[in-house]
Amino acid sequence: MTSLCEVHYKWNALKMIHMVDGNIYIETFMREFIFLGRDSLSESLRKEIIDKIQANTDIRVLKVMPDLVFG
Repeated sequence: MTSLCEVHYKWNALKMIHMVDGNIYIETFMREFIFLGRDSLSESLRKEIIDKIQANTDIRVLKVMPDLVFG
């Protein structure tokens, strides 16, 4: 949710999770990225988000930068 819009995703819309230097990049099947910066969320909230995604999907966390973010 931002000041401009709010977007809801179903669990099956999520494709990959990348965690690099405390930043989280969540890739969707629509080739969009959700960016959760390490300074915008507490470590416990970041962990809670990842745990919830993993509990509801079979996605595992990758420790490398996603190719498409800067491509």
